[in-house]
Amino acid sequence: MKTQHTIKKSTFSSELEMLKNKEGIVLMGCGGDLSEWVDGVSEILVKEQISGGFEKSFEPECIQLSTTDGRIDLIMIFKKDTDLKIGKLAMWRLRFGECSWLSDYIVNYARHHTTAEIEKPKCELIGGDGNVFAIIAKVCNALRAAGLKDREKEFQDKAFKSSSYNEVLVLCHDYVEVI
Repeated sequence: MKTQHTIKKSTFSSELEMLKNKEGIVLMGCGGDLSEWVDGVSEILVKEQISGGFEKSFEPECIQLSTTDGRIDLIMIFKKDTDLKIGKLAMWRLRFGECSWLSDYIVNYARHHTTAEIEKPKCELIGGDGNVFAIIAKVCNALRAAGLKDREKEFQDKAFKSSSYNEVLVLCHDYVEVI
């Protein structure tokens, strides 16, 4: 039976303080009718005996967030009196795929919700003769000159973990305006 759930559309930044004091799960990349997602997850949690309190009264607080790249994430916040078997829920969450604990989501996915575009310094990449280290140095210098030392460190860490020259070139566009 389909239930019409109240799903609040909001932004990450406006919900952040409230979310820090709650726990739940976040389903990432939801499409279609989000009420169907809530019904489906609720049904599975009861069927797999992960929750004893979901049968008729489970009405999680639900929030729809859109990421900067257009992905729809559904936050299902558990009420304090919800009877959950956390170990079973953890195993279900791993099987589900694109799903996160709310507390982890706040830390690990905040950058997916940046509303203000971070200004990117201009950087000319020509002249590195295909040397990936020369390109990394140019981007780091541009970020440092713009006073973006945290972004410089972040870029450098990601660049050195990249698996190819092309991956570094794509990454450059996330941090600087290539001219």
